[in-house]
Amino acid sequence: MSSDTEIEWTIRGSQTLEINRHCSRCTTERSFTSAQKFRLNANGSRLDAWLIYRCQICGKRWNCSVFERRPVSSVGQRDLHALQSNDPAYAEQQAKVIASVSKSKLGKATCCFQLERRLVLISDTTRSKVRLVIFNPEMLRVRLDTVLARGLCLSRKQIVKHAAAGLFRIRGYEVNTAKCLKKPVAREVWVEFESAAKLQLFRLSDP
Repeated sequence: MSSDTEIEWTIRGSQTLEINRHCSRCTTERSFTSAQKFRLNANGSRLDAWLIYRCQICGKRWNCSVFERRPVSSVGQRDLHALQSNDPAYAEQQAKVIASVSKSKLGKATCCFQLERRLVLISDTTRSKVRLVIFNPEMLRVRLDTVLARGLCLSRKQIVKHAAAGLFRIRGYEVNTAKCLKKPVAREVWVEFESAAKLQLFRLSDP
């Protein structure tokens, strides 16, 4: 009977844009995505509006300004209703506007991806090796270190550090794992972890 644990991740893309920026709770750069909700603040005849974003790892909230100190009379009734009702289509529209200016002012905007996780075979992860198979059926251009960082709730620097320490190997890149981490994920990638306990690899299969 095998003593290994095998887990599968499948990368799925979405039309949602995410903003990569510093998260004060994680104390490192994280991906923030729109919660499709607005925060409004009225001060007399003027209105402030923010689109709410959340860190994909810890859920930290970030309010990104849509407009500030705008006379309520200058906000169209349709826009005002969309803001007050948290209209999803309007929130997506505003997220695209924010993404178009984010690179220079807010952080780098990139295509969002999600990880579908499936536990194939399980054993005692405190002693066994863990094989992680990453599938990229849509061939999204996302770096391997970014996927591993997202899935393990770590920073990319930590992923590189663990690779240098030999805590995991990538099939076909055993000698030069660091080089592979910077490459876009291929259609199928196999990663073998030597120390499940040190990396707390229970995270691998927990959504």
